[in-house]
Amino acid sequence: MSGNSRPILVPRVVGVRVDAVTGGKLQKLADERGVTISDVMRSIIYDALQGRSPIALRRRWLPNGDLLAAILGQIGKTGSNLNQLARSANSGWGVDRASLERALSEVSEMNRLIRDLIGGAADA
Repeated sequence: MSGNSRPILVPRVVGVRVDAVTGGKLQKLADERGVTISDVMRSIIYDALQGRSPIALRRRWLPNGDLLAAILGQIGKTGSNLNQLARSANSGWGVDRASLERALSEVSEMNRLIRDLIGGAADA
């Protein structure tokens, strides 16, 4: 065995199918750079593997994603309501008890939804 400890790279062909529009865009990009489509694809793949990808990737699927989105929306609304109540209290105006109770109820509901979502793992 020689003193060369580098592994021998065996080429691996990775084929992908793209629609005509995407193929045209890849060809245009390759032509603009004076390279082949394979060169463009290798560059994109290497950049993506290094975390430098400008590629718009699909969001990964999350279980209960719709419920999480609804909870996040509700958190935003409740945060806005609580901010208005705090601003009113800090400016010396009275705080409407019904508004405060409604905001606290919303926080309790979000707490319940989150506990349901994670299967009660957050029970106190």
